[in-house]
Amino acid sequence: AWFVQGYQLFSRADLSQMMLAFVVAGSVVLLAVGYIFVIRKRENTDQENEAPLVLVLIGGLITLGAVFPVVLSNRFLDLMDPYKGYALHPSVGVMIMVIGITLLMKPAHRTTLLVALLALSVATQSLNIQRWTQFWEVQREFWWQLTWRAPDISDNTLVMAYLPEGYVFQQDYEVWGPINLIYRPYPLSIPRIQSQVLNQGTVLDVLEGRVEDPYVRDIFLYRDFNNFLLISQPTTNACIHVIDGEMPAYSGNERLIIEKVGAHSNLDFIDTAATPPVPPASIFGQEPEHGWCYYYQQAALSRQMNDWDRIGALYESVVSAGLKAGDPSEYFVFIEGLVNLGRADEAAAISDRVIKENDALKYSLCKSLASAPDYPDSAGYRREQIRTIVCGSLDE
Repeated sequence: AWFVQGYQLFSRADLSQMMLAFVVAGSVVLLAVGYIFVIRKRENTDQENEAPLVLVLIGGLITLGAVFPVVLSNRFLDLMDPYKGYALHPSVGVMIMVIGITLLMKPAHRTTLLVALLALSVATQSLNIQRWTQFWEVQREFWWQLTWRAPDISDNTLVMAYLPEGYVFQQDYEVWGPINLIYRPYPLSIPRIQSQVLNQGTVLDVLEGRVEDPYVRDIFLYRDFNNFLLISQPTTNACIHVIDGEMPAYSGNERLIIEKVGAHSNLDFIDTAATPPVPPASIFGQEPEHGWCYYYQQAALSRQMNDWDRIGALYESVVSAGLKAGDPSEYFVFIEGLVNLGRADEAAAISDRVIKENDALKYSLCKSLASAPDYPDSAGYRREQIRTIVCGSLDE
């Protein structure tokens, strides 16, 4: 409680976060020292506890007794995993044991130990609060961007969402909970839109198109991995990318696990004609400012609808507002739109600026363009011209 989590949080905190934690901890320490000084002045004596060893023994037994059922059920205390609560109930025993250890010390040293533990615990909790605030802000942006990209999602769609490293979803309900609150905001007996965590254990479920109908914590979750929709956010600087399995435009920073299953992601489960929902402000806060990611999501939605005119208009809005992408792959949708509108020179200028020197991105895009299915003439998609602009040659 005092050392493992504290070490983790301090090691990844930036200077401003640590300074805030020190200020909060320092304020609490001053209050505690003042209180101790007043109490001692009133009592004017140091009363000795005659049974500190008994407290240590009782606290130790409570701790071991609380941990034993966890071990017996083949679970374990993973202090590195913030989602595991198996260390919570033994904490009562730990507290009793710490009090006993404190009472075993000389009176002059007790205050020093208690104040040190208090300072460390308050600083740790301050960093913990800041960490989860940051975590929620990443998730909140994720859900708002999804509503910009997907006006509606069909029932029984199985959504897998993969956030940047350090923010990855750990449980399925972290996805199906919010997504049903947004797209199905009425009482449900079971989630209409399903989800599963993407990890090495579930990759095979996607590849084999498995169907599951388990009860998880008394909730019936029908999971059809044939109804697969994949959403990725490669880094915190990138927007969310709803993966098109037929022609994925992977980021140069994309994770290999996304590319393993990306070809199975089906955009047909997004209803482009629906009215976009508005996430409840009481949970998701006010709508974020319409920056680059808003225009990118609108452009990606327009691409799904083959609405090249709107992509051209969105690009002009982006240029006039001076907005820039945090991930170079997000320019590709505008390159497609401009080429299909006959504005190949503008598309080539973007490609030369952001793609030609990015080997990982160029390879990924050229591979997708080479293997993509032929679009119908009505789509107005000039694949060979786009491929020439991005890849430089049809033989690359």
